[in-house]
Amino acid sequence: MTVSQEVAYIQKRYSRSVANVFIKLRKAAGCTSYEDFAFTHDFPRAQYWRVETGKANLTFRTLSKLLAIHNMKLDEFLQQVIEEYKRDEKNFKNGNDDLSDKIESKIGTLIGT
Repeated sequence: MTVSQEVAYIQKRYSRSVANVFIKLRKAAGCTSYEDFAFTHDFPRAQYWRVETGKANLTFRTLSKLLAIHNMKLDEFLQQVIEEYKRDEKNFKNGNDDLSDKIESKIGTLIGT
C-alpha cells in the first residue's frame, strides 16, 4: 500500500468518528446547531459544517483552535475519537448502525408500520 493509499484509508475510517466527537462536544457545550457554535466562537460556518460532516481536511491549526474552544488536550480528543471509532465499528458489525435505525424508524412511521 502506498503512502497516499494509506492516508486515504485512515481518512475514510476515522472521519466519521472525528465528526461525531465534535458534534458531541458542541452539544455538551450547549450549542444546538453547528451554525450556533460557529457564530458563538467566531468560526467560519461552512468550515465548521465540514468538520461536523467529516468532509474537512483538518489542519493542525484548525484542530488546535477547536480543542482550545472546548478546553481539551489533544490526547483526550484522540482518545475520544478512538472510543467513538470502536463504538461505530461495533455497531456496524452488529447491524446496529444508529443512522440505519433512525432511517428505518422514520420509514416505518411514514408507511404506518
